Amino acid sequence: MRTALLFGASCSVYAQTLAPSGCPIYHCNPEATSLIASPVIPAVLVTNQSGALGTLGPEGCSGNGTLLACLYETDTAPADVAGTLKVLDATTLQPQWGSAAAPNSYNPDQLRASHGGQVPLMFSDGSLAAGDDSYFVHYDSAGAVIAKLQLRGGTGNDFGLTPIASNLGVISQGGGELTLVNLSEWKRLDALTLTDPGTHAPINLMVPSSGGDGFLYAIGYNAANGIGTLYVVGVSADDKLFVQSTFTFTGISGASPVVVTSAKSGLAADLVILDVPGLIGDPTPENRLLGLENTPDGLVSTWVIPLSARVTVTPTIDPVSGSLFYLCNDHIVYQAALKTGAPIASFDLQLMSGIPAQFTFNGHIGASQTGSVFTLLLTGSNTASKGPEYALAFQPLVSPTAIEWIEKISAKGLGYTGAWNVAPASQAGAVCPVIVENFNTSTIFRMCDH
Repeated sequence: MRTALLFGASCSVYAQTLAPSGCPIYHCNPEATSLIASPVIPAVLVTNQSGALGTLGPEGCSGNGTLLACLYETDTAPADVAGTLKVLDATTLQPQWGSAAAPNSYNPDQLRASHGGQVPLMFSDGSLAAGDDSYFVHYDSAGAVIAKLQLRGGTGNDFGLTPIASNLGVISQGGGELTLVNLSEWKRLDALTLTDPGTHAPINLMVPSSGGDGFLYAIGYNAANGIGTLYVVGVSADDKLFVQSTFTFTGISGASPVVVTSAKSGLAADLVILDVPGLIGDPTPENRLLGLENTPDGLVSTWVIPLSARVTVTPTIDPVSGSLFYLCNDHIVYQAALKTGAPIASFDLQLMSGIPAQFTFNGHIGASQTGSVFTLLLTGSNTASKGPEYALAFQPLVSPTAIEWIEKISAKGLGYTGAWNVAPASQAGAVCPVIVENFNTSTIFRMCDH
């Protein structure tokens, strides 16, 4: 087994460490915990927005703390910044360049690049990477191509690249195609097509993959028999991909797997948190969150949390308190123990907010963990009247009975908001949260102190 260094330093031509600030990858880190290490501003003084550049994919944008990198399914930007891939100033939300207009660039296919939920990877030197079903591309900070890696076409949407070990990453495509990449040479090392472990029939990946400690965690679905599968994919000593273990369930998982390394969980092996709508053998399918340990003998169920409704967004964790936080299609934030899944607390944010009518969360969870202060970022709306839409910050461990701040960001309710990102704050070391509405105008909202 390889030990993951998460883009560890290497004397490379192309591979770089991930940008140290912001959320430079899907859900902020390869483990998909959505955790950032900077404190969120204590109050919102200014909200600005931009929705004139086109329609964004389901996961929003990535960012390095000062810039946002976004993949657009439709493009309504001016010609000089047009393109599927755009880099925006995180403060002004104005585009700096687009992949259709930048010199010596590559413009990815709009749907193949963004529709599956891919966000670009942003590296510490200012370069970035993104692709479609034909090529995965390393761009410099101005949008020019540094290197192109050809992929096997016709295998569905590009779900993006997940780093799994020092100098190694895996590109996931919708048809179950995985491509192992040497990041320093931007070279294909191996490819593997995932299939249904029971029937060997084709499967489709449903969400971007997660990574941790030398493994890729991917979720597939076989529409022919309604079976979903979590795949644990490793890399051999001669750089070949192999399926180490699988876990099957019924239905379509609604969220990417969250990987909690053993160093953070205190368990003997890495813990994978998986949403399932049913288990094999259920007389009636029941929604659950599962804690699965990735042991050398396979995935072992450590705990089960029964759910009253589907989990549709990825949970997050606080490694300091050893807590899991998740949403369940209402206005309650649920806290459970990482090691056991045992319930710890629940927090009624509608009651705390003072919103008079029914309030329901309708977007992804963001989180900041700085020292002993853990902050959740959430959005929701009054579902009875379809608005207004609110963004809020909540510190469940420091202040469990009060919301840190709540901001009305839209008079209309937003159907769904993607993953969180950040922009610079006026306070040194702090960040301003950024959120994207995905289903209507793809408006980007920045809530800040300046």
